[in-house]
Amino acid sequence: MGLTGSALQEWVDAERVIERDLRVQVGNEQRERIELEERRLQAEQRVLQLKPKLQEQATS
Repeated sequence: MGLTGSALQEWVDAERVIERDLRVQVGNEQRERIELEERRLQAEQRVLQLKPKLQEQATS
């Protein structure tokens, strides 16, 4: 026989907490990946902006 009554409710509540925590963790990981990608793109853009200036200085 399985869980019943308050024992079942406690188990369900505990499972909900676990699932919520996992969703939060996944969301945090996704945000971190997005932030890292944004920083990478910003750095790449900065390199592309500076490259012509460096080439110009090298030829001067």
